[in-house]
Amino acid sequence: MDNKNIETEHHSSGEWVEPDRTPAKTLLASLVILSIGLVVVIAALLEGYKVFTQEELYIKVGSVENRALKERLAVDHKRLTTYDKLEEQGKFQLPIDQAMEKLLRKPELLRGVSGR
Repeated sequence: MDNKNIETEHHSSGEWVEPDRTPAKTLLASLVILSIGLVVVIAALLEGYKVFTQEELYIKVGSVENRALKERLAVDHKRLTTYDKLEEQGKFQLPIDQAMEKLLRKPELLRGVSGR
Protein backbone atom coordinates (compact mmCIF):
# COMPACT_ATOMS: atom_id res chain seq x y z
CA MET A 1 0.00 0.00 0.00
CA ASP A 2 1.28 3.43 -0.82
CA ASN A 3 0.73 6.58 1.23
CA LYS A 4 -2.04 7.88 -1.02
CA ASN A 5 -4.18 4.81 -0.46
CA ILE A 6 -3.69 4.95 3.31
CA GLU A 7 -4.61 8.65 3.43
CA THR A 8 -7.61 8.07 1.18
CA GLU A 9 -8.86 5.16 3.26
CA HIS A 10 -8.56 7.12 6.45
CA HIS A 11 -10.14 10.18 4.94
CA SER A 12 -13.13 8.17 3.80
CA SER A 13 -13.67 6.90 7.35
CA GLY A 14 -13.52 10.44 8.73
CA GLU A 15 -10.20 10.09 10.57
CA TRP A 16 -7.16 12.19 9.80
CA VAL A 17 -3.72 10.63 9.72
CA GLU A 18 -0.74 12.92 9.62
CA PRO A 19 1.47 12.16 6.63
CA ASP A 20 4.85 10.57 7.38
CA ARG A 21 6.83 13.30 5.67
CA THR A 22 7.25 16.83 7.07
CA PRO A 23 5.88 19.49 4.77
CA ALA A 24 8.61 21.53 3.09
CA LYS A 25 7.09 24.85 4.19
CA THR A 26 7.14 23.89 7.88
CA LEU A 27 10.71 22.67 7.63
CA LEU A 28 11.78 25.83 5.82
CA ALA A 29 10.05 28.08 8.38
CA SER A 30 11.70 26.18 11.26
CA LEU A 31 15.08 26.50 9.59
CA VAL A 32 14.64 30.26 9.06
CA ILE A 33 13.56 30.81 12.69
CA LEU A 34 16.49 28.79 14.01
CA SER A 35 18.91 30.66 11.75
CA ILE A 36 17.64 34.04 12.94
CA GLY A 37 17.90 32.87 16.55
CA LEU A 38 21.45 31.72 15.96
CA VAL A 39 22.41 35.07 14.44
CA VAL A 40 20.90 36.92 17.43
CA VAL A 41 22.76 34.71 19.91
CA ILE A 42 26.07 35.15 18.06
CA ALA A 43 25.59 38.94 17.89
CA ALA A 44 24.87 39.06 21.64
CA LEU A 45 27.94 36.97 22.41
CA LEU A 46 30.15 39.19 20.23
CA GLU A 47 28.83 42.33 21.91
CA GLY A 48 29.44 40.81 25.34
CA TYR A 49 32.96 39.84 24.31
CA LYS A 50 33.60 43.37 23.05
CA VAL A 51 32.45 44.92 26.33
CA PHE A 52 34.49 42.42 28.36
CA THR A 53 37.68 43.03 26.36
CA GLN A 54 37.28 46.81 26.62
CA GLU A 55 36.98 46.55 30.41
CA GLU A 56 40.02 44.28 30.57
CA LEU A 57 42.00 46.63 28.34
CA TYR A 58 41.14 49.59 30.58
CA ILE A 59 42.18 47.64 33.66
CA LYS A 60 45.49 46.62 32.07
CA VAL A 61 46.38 49.83 30.19
CA GLY A 62 44.26 52.61 31.67
CA SER A 63 45.30 51.93 35.22
CA VAL A 64 49.02 51.71 34.44
CA GLU A 65 50.92 54.76 35.59
CA ASN A 66 51.77 57.04 32.71
CA ARG A 67 55.06 58.82 33.39
CA ALA A 68 54.34 61.79 31.09
CA LEU A 69 50.91 62.28 32.67
CA LYS A 70 52.39 62.04 36.13
CA GLU A 71 55.02 64.69 35.27
CA ARG A 72 52.36 66.97 33.77
CA LEU A 73 50.17 66.65 36.85
CA ALA A 74 53.16 67.49 39.07
CA VAL A 75 53.88 70.65 37.02
CA ASP A 76 50.21 71.68 37.19
CA HIS A 77 50.07 71.03 40.93
CA LYS A 78 53.20 73.14 41.46
CA ARG A 79 51.71 76.02 39.42
CA LEU A 80 48.48 75.93 41.39
CA THR A 81 49.99 75.69 44.87
CA THR A 82 53.26 77.68 44.95
CA TYR A 83 54.59 81.19 44.65
CA ASP A 84 56.90 81.99 41.76
CA LYS A 85 58.36 84.99 39.95
CA LEU A 86 57.31 84.97 36.29
CA GLU A 87 59.61 85.90 33.41
CA GLU A 88 57.72 89.14 32.81
CA GLN A 89 59.09 91.88 35.01
CA GLY A 90 57.00 92.62 38.06
CA LYS A 91 54.67 89.60 37.66
CA PHE A 92 54.31 86.91 40.29
CA GLN A 93 52.51 83.62 40.50
CA LEU A 94 50.26 83.05 43.53
CA PRO A 95 48.72 79.82 44.76
CA ILE A 96 45.25 79.53 43.25
CA ASP A 97 43.35 79.51 46.52
CA GLN A 98 45.03 82.76 47.64
CA ALA A 99 44.52 84.35 44.23
CA MET A 100 40.80 83.56 44.32
CA GLU A 101 40.49 85.04 47.82
CA LYS A 102 42.21 88.26 46.67
CA LEU A 103 39.91 88.52 43.64
CA LEU A 104 36.83 87.99 45.76
CA ARG A 105 37.94 90.75 48.12
CA LYS A 106 39.07 93.11 45.30
CA PRO A 107 37.29 92.33 41.96
CA GLU A 108 38.74 95.51 40.48
CA LEU A 109 42.04 93.61 40.12
CA LEU A 110 40.54 91.87 37.07
CA ARG A 111 40.38 95.12 35.10
CA GLY A 112 44.03 94.90 34.16
CA VAL A 113 43.83 91.27 32.96
CA SER A 114 43.80 90.82 29.18
CA GLY A 115 41.27 88.47 27.57
CA ARG A 116 38.42 89.56 29.82
